[in-house]
Formats: sequence, structure tokens, C-alpha cells
Amino acid sequence: MLAACADGLGTCCIGFAVPVLNTPEAKAELGIPADVHAFAPIIVGMPRGETPVTPRKPAVVLNWIR
Repeated sequence: MLAACADGLGTCCIGFAVPVLNTPEAKAELGIPADVHAFAPIIVGMPRGETPVTPRKPAVVLNWIR
């Protein structure tokens, strides 16, 4: 996803597609071998325009000291 972004492309992980992509019917239609399993389908495309910067929350650092 980072490499696609560096090339000016947009990406999105579509987790809800995992169960569908792992069915025999979808694999046959898409030409996916039966022994291959989807776990993080990612769509890649051209953004329509400039993507605004997403504000980030400050990092929360957790540690446990024994």
C-alpha cells in the first residue's frame, strides 16, 4: 500500500471480501487456484483528486514494568 501511494495510487483493504473470495465459485470465476487463500484483499486505483492529510492522534506508549 505504501509503494502504491508513493506511485500516486490510492488503496483500500476490503476485509469483508475475504469469505467471498475463498469460496470455490469465486475462485473459479476469478481464476484463483483452489489452494490459494485470500486474507487481505486490497483494491488499487487512481484517486479523483488531491487527498487531504488525515490528522493523527498523538501516540500512546504503553509499557509494563515488573
